[in-house]
This record gives sequence, C-alpha cells and structure tokens, in this order.
Amino acid sequence: MNDQAKSGHIVNVSSASAYLPSRALPAYATSKSAVLMLTECLRAELADQGIGVSAICPGIIDTPITGRARFVGVDDDEQSRRRDAAQRLYHKRGFTADRVARAIVDAVQGNRAEVPVSVEASGMRLIGRWAPGLARRLARLAGAGDRRTHCPARACDRGFQKAHGRRRRGHLPGNGRADQAGASRPGPLRSVALHDRSGSTQAFRI
Repeated sequence: MNDQAKSGHIVNVSSASAYLPSRALPAYATSKSAVLMLTECLRAELADQGIGVSAICPGIIDTPITGRARFVGVDDDEQSRRRDAAQRLYHKRGFTADRVARAIVDAVQGNRAEVPVSVEASGMRLIGRWAPGLARRLARLAGAGDRRTHCPARACDRGFQKAHGRRRRGHLPGNGRADQAGASRPGPLRSVALHDRSGSTQAFRI
C-alpha cells in the first residue's frame, strides 16, 4: 500500500491472552502480546501514510480449532477425550466467529487500534491495565488445578476463577513430566499451546 501511495488498513489477530500473564500458556500469551505491540508500532509508523492498523483480541470463540488440537504425550483415546472436552467448552460458550468478523469490520471502519472481542476479553484487558498485581496473582492460579485438558479457552476462562484441586508449588501429586516421546519423569508440569497458520493448535506438556 505504501509503495503504491494508497491508503488502507491492516488487521492483526491477537488474543485476549495478550492481556494477562499465564503460567499455563507462556508461549501463547507471549506471542499474542508481541502481536499487540507490533500493531501499536506499525500504527505509529504508518499513520502518516494513511494506513490504519488494528489488533483484534478474541476471547473464547467457538471455531473448529478445538477439533484439530494435538496433545503431546497421550494415546489416541486420551487425545479424543481432550478434544471432546475442549469442543464442549467452546460450544457451551456459544460465541461464534461471525461476531469476530463484525468486530473486524467495525475496527477498520472506525480505525480502532485495539478491539477486545467478548466479555472475558474486555475483562482481561481491564485487569491487565488497571490491576497488574491482581493479574500476576491470577497468573499463578490459572492452570494450577485440573490440568487434564490443556487448551487456550480453558486456561483463559480459568483466569477468572480460583483453581481447584491439590497444588504444590509447580508440582502435581501423581503426575510426571512428559517429553515429546511420551516418556514420564518426575518434575513440574506446564502446558504450552501454539497455533500455526492453518489454524491448528499443538499443546505441549514440558
């Protein structure tokens, strides 16, 4: 657009996970925060050329991503169980992709810098900006309870709830540390979910 001397608009899709730190999804939250800052930098750089830049930050959105999630270190039956659990959570939320599409159109028309999509996304944005101490405490709680299903939606939603189950400073009784070959050894358990360009999600237990 710049080389052709045309105005336009760039839309970057970030996530509500960009607003809060997360012990359960450190790589995902960090990468989405980077998208948010990239948007702000591009917006400042391209403003004089008449090019707008917006970041869209969806919360829990019901998309087919849950059916393509891959969980490392589990057998096929457990893989299916975790996918089904994630799909039920997303379907129960009932927030569909067409609402995100409408938010994108509104962002372009209004040249908005940042658009949280869904109630939980707006709530996470407020907490991250106005109560950073609370955000850090929530980060320590999120994902510290039931770790049977590792998915972005569950970890994001649990940030507003007190985690349940037994906890012992980074360790879970009876659980080991799973490597990518599926071997188990004692150690802390943490999940990392990564998205690729095809929309697939891969969750790692490290």
